Amino acid sequence: MIPKSLSYHEFLIKSLQDDEDIAAYLEAALEEQNPEPELLLRVMSHVIEAKIQSNQLSNLARLNYDKLKKILDQSGGTEIYTFVELLNTLGFELSVKVKE
Repeated sequence: MIPKSLSYHEFLIKSLQDDEDIAAYLEAALEEQNPEPELLLRVMSHVIEAKIQSNQLSNLARLNYDKLKKILDQSGGTEIYTFVELLNTLGFELSVKVKE
């Protein structure tokens, strides 16, 4: 029997095991032009899933994710993307980096 390949979702979650890769993934989502409303929520759910799989999700992080999820369910992240757009027009950019 030929082994099945990983689904894209499984591949994505496995690729988010490194904090540097997670930071790049989050940054790419924030730089998206005209993002679909559920993009940021989907990206955050992937990050949380990767952290759960690697046993790196604290209870506090889970609580904060649950709060953010409620906000993003209602707004689709428009406030965040508007903030990023404003920074861009002012000559700044938002970046995500691993905390030291």
